Amino acid sequence: MIEKDFFRKTMLAGIGLLDMTKEKADEVVKELVKRGEIAENEGKEYADEILKKAKGFEEELTEKIESVLKEKSYAKEDKVEIIEKKLDEILEKLNNM
Repeated sequence: MIEKDFFRKTMLAGIGLLDMTKEKADEVVKELVKRGEIAENEGKEYADEILKKAKGFEEELTEKIESVLKEKSYAKEDKVEIIEKKLDEILEKLNNM
């Protein structure tokens, strides 16, 4: 359970990193354009490249997490729901005895 929670938090952090990267990329581009170090159209290309790499990071992170979870054989949500339903049925039968 601890490992599953760790991977969940890691994945959420990766998603947050993607959002943060977009904001940071926009800030960096604006600053470079403001200083005259790059043209505005170059800045857009630069920001797009940063976002592309961030997206690649997100996809790679997701694949690795899914691989680890698959190896660990964690129950999928639908299976958990089935188990919970069966448990509820058993508990109901016990309560009616």
